[in-house]
Amino acid sequence: MGVSLLPPRAASPEHRVLGAEQGLPEVDSYEIVIVHRPTADVMVKALAEVLTELLAVQAI
Repeated sequence: MGVSLLPPRAASPEHRVLGAEQGLPEVDSYEIVIVHRPTADVMVKALAEVLTELLAVQAI
């Protein structure tokens, strides 16, 4: 089981949306962090770089 922040467009019919009724606060903004080990495989580092670039474009 996991709890995650997702934009509404990413929620699927299988997701259960939680909110104030379940005792959670409204979230109006959040940060995304991408972390990998310094010794990560070159492909992991490349994926992290691509995701970082894509997210930077989305934030504009």
